[in-house]
Amino acid sequence: MLAAAAKLCAQQGIAETNLRQIAREANVSNGTLHYYFPSKDKLIETMIIRAVERMGQPAAEIASRASEPFAQIAEIIDLSFGLFDDDWELYSVALLLGDRIRVRLAQEFPTATGALKTIIEGGQRQGVIRDGDAVLLAIQCHGIIMRVARARAFGEVSPPLRQFADMVAESCRLILVTQP
Repeated sequence: MLAAAAKLCAQQGIAETNLRQIAREANVSNGTLHYYFPSKDKLIETMIIRAVERMGQPAAEIASRASEPFAQIAEIIDLSFGLFDDDWELYSVALLLGDRIRVRLAQEFPTATGALKTIIEGGQRQGVIRDGDAVLLAIQCHGIIMRVARARAFGEVSPPLRQFADMVAESCRLILVTQP
């Protein structure tokens, strides 16, 4: 049902997609769909949570490993772009509406920004990442990742997003590297 909803929302737009269309696309009855998702908002929220969890949990695992910080950041970028490339329909919905859910449920699951913050703090302790507020530095790096994904949504870049991973990793490195 979530895949059908993501497909329709990506094709038609979120506002133009209704639960009846989603039920038809998923080959389930309206009653079945309403049993699991009593409203379109609940269905959208579930899609966004699934997308954020699929990105946040592996990113947290990357951040928990003892490794070179810039290599970890590159892994998170590759993970993010890979998820966008492999399931564009789901991630395009999350990209458009994710902030409204994340603000409300941010404490319930790990996020890529949180993983970047952890990596940056470790790099600061090692002296390879410049001093500064780790949250703001993480937001800058995550912002670059999301801006590239938004560029795909607006047709400014062509898929796959993985082709931009090295350039984004270098941009993040330039933001974060300690200055001589």
